[in-house]
Amino acid sequence: RGSCESGRQMELPTFGPRLSGYEVVRSSDGAGLHEDKGQGVVSTFLCRPRRWAVAGLLASFSILLGLSLFVSTYTPCRTSHVQVQIWQTTLDGRHQLTELPPEASQGSTNVNCLAAASESVTSIRVDSGARFQTILGFGGAFTEAAALNLNKLSWADRDRVLEAYFGATGIGYTMGRVPINSCDFSVASYSFDDVDEDWDLKHFDDNLGHDEQAMLPMLRDALNKHRATFRGSTLRIFGSPWSPPAWLKEPVKGNRSMVGTHEPDGLREDPRAKLTWAKYMSRWVTAYGAHGVPIWGLTVQNEPEFAAPWEACKYNASSEAVFIRDYLGPVLEKEHPEVKLMAFDHNKDHIEEWTEAMFSDPSVAEYVDGMA
Repeated sequence: RGSCESGRQMELPTFGPRLSGYEVVRSSDGAGLHEDKGQGVVSTFLCRPRRWAVAGLLASFSILLGLSLFVSTYTPCRTSHVQVQIWQTTLDGRHQLTELPPEASQGSTNVNCLAAASESVTSIRVDSGARFQTILGFGGAFTEAAALNLNKLSWADRDRVLEAYFGATGIGYTMGRVPINSCDFSVASYSFDDVDEDWDLKHFDDNLGHDEQAMLPMLRDALNKHRATFRGSTLRIFGSPWSPPAWLKEPVKGNRSMVGTHEPDGLREDPRAKLTWAKYMSRWVTAYGAHGVPIWGLTVQNEPEFAAPWEACKYNASSEAVFIRDYLGPVLEKEHPEVKLMAFDHNKDHIEEWTEAMFSDPSVAEYVDGMA
């Protein structure tokens, strides 16, 4: 029993030995943690839970609410209840980011939840003095689906969206990813050279007619918004192919298509096809730059381990390493040495295996700038 507000007495639950979950906060009225050794119990005046104790509270709520998104806040030294705001989404669809009423944060979601959560919580300590890799930035994907929807907005609303992502009052994205050719967020499959066996890319569309309809205007607007916000800085854009043109792929059941992929390797087993695909990617970098969108980097293939039912082209670690070593790496080094090349670009459960394949061989590693 004690005082968390001057002149106000209240009884809080005992937390046994787990005092480390709470930080002693002293004030002029003596609020803090006190132990009654004669009784063998601890009476606690909750003034400020440690950060990891709050993390335990959040974990307990996620168990109670299922799929939910919420923000937790608390009012120190004013109530025995932890005040929270909850936005909930449920599997049955009844709630879709629905903000629950204040009473949802009362009852079982008081200090007792903190006590229960703190029994199994893990403490994470960040040593701000230890420095490792530098974070280059955060961003998202530029897709045809996004561009087409952006085009449906008024100019004022379009600017509001771009400001929210790239402007001074927004979240400050500094990176972006662009599909090379179509992807599963495109209206239909397309490439910039659909002429069969055009090994010299004489029919490559340097005008980028398809992407000029929606993709490139969106990208240029985002770049301009970023430049206006971050003087002297540029938005780092990297390209990722989902699929080469169909004629550069191995057939599946006798049919060559951008959709789907041959296994274990989707790229055509013909040295001419592999070299042409490497030159195609470099040509795409050149064309995008000529249209006002400089390319900072490339990944070799989006999700190379996945035989997707949309645009796809499988590689394994060794076949991608060979493609980089013999084709893509040398082409980029000659034509675009400034462009960063990243390998893998898939889920991180196999990144160790792929990293070993890329960096154990110096003839591959010399072309690879990182893993995606």
